[in-house]
Amino acid sequence: ICIENLITAPLKSEDEIESNKKCKLDVSTAPCGHVFHTACLSQWVHHHHHCPQCRHPTSVTSMIKLYLSEEQEVKTPRGGLNSKLVEGAASLEQTTQGEYHTEAEDHKVIQDVLQCQLEDLESHLQRARKSLNLMEDQLQERVIELSALEIKLIRGQDREESLHQTIHQRDARIRELELKETTIKNNWDEEKKNLGSQCALLTKRNSELLQKIYKFREDERRKDLDLRGQTQNIEYLTVKNAQSESDLQSKNDIIIELQTQLENSHRFESYSVYESVDRDQTQPKGSCWSNCCRCVK
Repeated sequence: ICIENLITAPLKSEDEIESNKKCKLDVSTAPCGHVFHTACLSQWVHHHHHCPQCRHPTSVTSMIKLYLSEEQEVKTPRGGLNSKLVEGAASLEQTTQGEYHTEAEDHKVIQDVLQCQLEDLESHLQRARKSLNLMEDQLQERVIELSALEIKLIRGQDREESLHQTIHQRDARIRELELKETTIKNNWDEEKKNLGSQCALLTKRNSELLQKIYKFREDERRKDLDLRGQTQNIEYLTVKNAQSESDLQSKNDIIIELQTQLENSHRFESYSVYESVDRDQTQPKGSCWSNCCRCVK
């Protein structure tokens, strides 16, 4: 068994090839008892961690190195040439059978190794198929997510376009305001002068108005004093008028009373005259004289 038969790694340099030729003299056994070349078994265990033939767990530290003793050559006389030939033929046959047996074992080991590798490859293939199915499912989910993201992207683009329009309008408004601000700044001095002159004019007018108001208040105060005096005079005259009216009413009452007395006096005198004239002419004997006053009236 060599490195190439165990398929651990390809031979690259001449030193590796030379060491492979000499590996037949350096053998080791695994814990399970199978014997292999030391270099080949070391490289195999380094990669696979089990025996190449029975797959028993094996490590580099558990390998047992074997030392073979060389057979001593037996010197025979030249006369035994035939016996040497016979022994040589037998040895050659034994060697051929041993090599054939070794080659068969090598092929079996290689077959086992290939079978293990095939099983590993099938296991890897199954895992790869599962991974592929999982990746396909994930890909389908990613496609759905991508579609949703595309919809969001379209909406985001619409919003972005709307924002760009809004920003453009705001920029235009800002430029307009900046232009107005520049115009206001340019006209500020003139406006300031105009405001100063207007302020001075308003101050002057305010002073004039204050003077007029003061004068008006003085006039109003004088008028108020005059009005109060006139009010007092009116009140005095009202009182006097009331007294005069009271006196006049008293006098009217006296006059009315006198007129009443005078009328009564005239009536009485008239009654006396009529009574004396008509007593004998018109009044019958035994009649009531209570109606005479009514007749007079």
